[in-house]
Amino acid sequence: MDTLSNSTPHYSLGYSAEFIGFLRGLAEREFRYVSPYLEPGMRVLDVGCGPGFLSVLLAQGQLLGIDIEPTQVEIARATGQRSGCDNASFQLADAVDLPSEDDQYDLVHAGGLLLHLPDTARALGEMHRVLRPGGTIVCRELLPDAVFVHPDRRQLLKRGLQIFTDLVAADDGHPHIALALKPSLRRAGFDEIELTASFDVYDTPKRIDVFATLIERWFLGGDLGRWAQSYGAASDDLLAEVSRELGAWRRNPDALAGLAVATAAATKS
Repeated sequence: MDTLSNSTPHYSLGYSAEFIGFLRGLAEREFRYVSPYLEPGMRVLDVGCGPGFLSVLLAQGQLLGIDIEPTQVEIARATGQRSGCDNASFQLADAVDLPSEDDQYDLVHAGGLLLHLPDTARALGEMHRVLRPGGTIVCRELLPDAVFVHPDRRQLLKRGLQIFTDLVAADDGHPHIALALKPSLRRAGFDEIELTASFDVYDTPKRIDVFATLIERWFLGGDLGRWAQSYGAASDDLLAEVSRELGAWRRNPDALAGLAVATAAATKS
């Protein structure tokens, strides 16, 4: 298996089966935010492609997906094969050292990536370099302060979100990078920057079960919870309290949650 010394200490979200399954369900919803910028035959670069579920949808022409994690590249290759997507390839690479020539792509996509990178300026500079003049970059990043979970009488579920942002920051990331997308893209040389925001709402019993199961198995009882404890961002008692509150929320007929995400699109002159 290939290895790569990368610019991120480790991926704060982890690579659990629960999180991979969540990404599979999220791909089609994410595609609708990127599809307005796609045209048939476009050369696309998907930076931080993960398991490739969204990448194969973005492959309107030739697509290269890159990720720093070897297991994710292997899964992405299998995703491409299963979907019959012959025009998508996947490669182990770092966002701050892209394996592409200058002015090569019509569209560069980075979804949920920049918050994990210590050096976002260098990564955006690389994306600017490989994008052709007139090409488009699309970035999607979480807006943690706008995420909501209701009811949350003791604010414990909100505290759980704070644990996540604390962990990303402790891992040399930028949990609030969504608020800085406009100046970050401008400093990297991009023009015509457009910002929008959206909510992915969890309101039906099935969607609430998906959301709660992900948090319970991936966060509270999985890699993220263990990493949060190792970084001092959470204790056993706090995680147990959040778990109990999550169970009560899950059983509440009025349960509602929303993940807020910012989309930034810009061009290279």
